[in-house]
Amino acid sequence: CMSPVFGDFYVYDSKDAVIALDKIAETKKLPVHFIDRHLAAFLLEKDPRAIDPYLYDLDSSIPDRVVLASLACLGMIQSRNKIGSLPHLANDLMDGLKPVYERYHDREKRDELEKKIVKIAARGDLSEMAKVLKDPISIRQDKDGFDAAVLSYRALQVEYDGHIPYLKDKKKFSDNFGRGTAAVLSCVVSCIIVVMIILTQIVG
Repeated sequence: CMSPVFGDFYVYDSKDAVIALDKIAETKKLPVHFIDRHLAAFLLEKDPRAIDPYLYDLDSSIPDRVVLASLACLGMIQSRNKIGSLPHLANDLMDGLKPVYERYHDREKRDELEKKIVKIAARGDLSEMAKVLKDPISIRQDKDGFDAAVLSYRALQVEYDGHIPYLKDKKKFSDNFGRGTAAVLSCVVSCIIVVMIILTQIVG
């Protein structure tokens, strides 16, 4: 592979490439686009199944897409080749996951996800990291929760906007508020009278 990221390392296949990247990550930070055109071409030749689904995102200018695609690609190579722990590479990739966490609207979900990834990264399991971050159920639940919150906010906004004219007209607001309060009190008194009549009939 002719990628400058490998320096003096000689890699023969995708397994060699991932192991070399872990060793490199032990001593220095890898660039965001460390899967450059040289490494991408190398993987397309040696292990097309591992990189082909992620080629578009690997070339993206959006950071979260690049790091997630890199993680998924290398995780697949690690899993299929039964490579052991890759803690240095996992930590390096984990440092770039902030944009991925920020895709979640729920702050508690983001914190929970980050803590889970920290534990998995300590085991050096790239495949599991990618699986957790790309979980479609978790992503859907976050989106549904956000959509529900937006609808609730809009309903409250409509209700608030409906009260604005009354708040601006103090006399109108006082009259309406007074009528509303009187109606509530009248209803309460009526209910008490009805209950007393029923109790009187039962006791009598």
